[in-house]
Amino acid sequence: MSHYEDENFVKDYASVVAAVLNRLPFQLAVYGPESSSSVANVGLAESIIGFERDIAKAIMEIKNSANYSRIPLNEAQDILPIIDIRDFISSMGLSNTSDAVMVTSKAYLLYITELVSKNGPWVVQGYLSWKLIQRYYTFIQSDFVKPLHDFSRQLAGQNSDYVPERWRTCVHHVIDSLG
Repeated sequence: MSHYEDENFVKDYASVVAAVLNRLPFQLAVYGPESSSSVANVGLAESIIGFERDIAKAIMEIKNSANYSRIPLNEAQDILPIIDIRDFISSMGLSNTSDAVMVTSKAYLLYITELVSKNGPWVVQGYLSWKLIQRYYTFIQSDFVKPLHDFSRQLAGQNSDYVPERWRTCVHHVIDSLG
């Protein structure tokens, strides 16, 4: 959580998010009331980071006070109205579902519902898109993720000009995949 409190880190991180969004080979439909210009990407990047920070804060709070409980599916649906829980469960191929689900924290689910409602769909879509890019950028050799590669190298204390040989990266991913 402490890195979100470092203004320089947040500023650099926001510029990386905005740079990647500006370089995407397609246009995200996440701008809401803002235009789809690079200026909007800066505002969207700041909103994404704020959303990410708020989720991290909530996760840290429940980590220390997780209390697993079984609650009726209807109650879970009331706590988390932004997701059709029954539809989600059936989409996972689970046809014989019980009428109850296990949750770590009701307070966390309520907080997430409030957070999503407060931020709007374009921030949530932008956040999910950003998390997808963050998760898989090491598999992508394209200029649009270069700012993220450079930022990651900077955080690791490596020279930003350093680019590992592609074959080494591929072998590393294969080894990780095979265990």
